[in-house]
Amino acid sequence: MEDLVASGLMTNDELHEYNNIESPHAKYWFPAEWASQLLRKARNQNLIYSDIIYIHMME
Repeated sequence: MEDLVASGLMTNDELHEYNNIESPHAKYWFPAEWASQLLRKARNQNLIYSDIIYIHMME
């Protein structure tokens, strides 16, 4: 995961948050969930102005 920080895809704070997740399930999907939450928030704030664009970004 440190490679993601080194490449700029994840911040140190995000890595710390990721490492502190307690879940009985695999954690590999959490970054995708974070991204989808940000997209949903952007759509709700009309930063993404079209449902079609939103759907394509979610895919």
